Amino acid sequence: MRKAYSDTELVEEDGKIIGIALGYDYCAEHEWGIKGIVQKLGIKGLSNKTLGYKSRINNQVPKSLVFGTSIVNGKKIKAALIMWSLDYDEKYTKFDWKMLPRDLEGNNRTTLSKDDKSSVIAAWGEGDFGIVVEGEKNVEFLEKLYKAFQNKNVLVGTFKKLKAFCNPSLTFLIKDLLPAGVEEEMVVQDKKSFELQKIIKKLNLEERLRKADKFNSDDYDGIICASPSWNNKKDRNTKHPVAVWINADKNYGWYTVEEVESFIKDKTGKQLINFKTKEK
Repeated sequence: MRKAYSDTELVEEDGKIIGIALGYDYCAEHEWGIKGIVQKLGIKGLSNKTLGYKSRINNQVPKSLVFGTSIVNGKKIKAALIMWSLDYDEKYTKFDWKMLPRDLEGNNRTTLSKDDKSSVIAAWGEGDFGIVVEGEKNVEFLEKLYKAFQNKNVLVGTFKKLKAFCNPSLTFLIKDLLPAGVEEEMVVQDKKSFELQKIIKKLNLEERLRKADKFNSDDYDGIICASPSWNNKKDRNTKHPVAVWINADKNYGWYTVEEVESFIKDKTGKQLINFKTKEK
């Protein structure tokens, strides 16, 4: 897991905490997806039969999901919730502050509230995550979140804020605390997402980049990520309804499918020079 440095925050609705966004950093661990987390938590994923909550709810509780608190003068002043990766499923089944991952240590925290001194540190990767909080309000919520996981009542996903150069944040929401109408909205978005996944599968850009030896290749500045998403800029010269987010060692930005396909076909090894950083 890697520490998140941006947009780590509690999710509130009408003054009530209903979830937590773990935030993100510009690193590979936060761009590879959450396949391992989905597998460990038994999340079914999106399909025609699992729209809305069904595609996000945890159906399993792994042994390596552990919770602990630090108590001073009878008060719980600090708490941690960690889910270790598959490699540690049998090894770390009990919480121990001494086993706290490195990225959850130290004083690099994001302040969550101007009203008190509560704070949070979050870290995550493809198959694990960790949260450390301080402050009575946050400790109470994190314990509630842990119990919700135990009761198979947590929605899990990655969500992105509407701002430039922003990565998706791993987010947990307690289902029973969500306001009415949320699932209906999710179903609408899921249908759009399901359609997007069909387009991504048909384009098969990542696999084609790999076969062309242009994915994570030193000769091509190390492309780490090639992720299509809906094209929200009308002035892009493309016949496709999607644009492609490219993250490479030196360049990153949004490109048309035609630009990526041209790069796949290029044999000179020079075309990536034209892949300059772009804004969405």
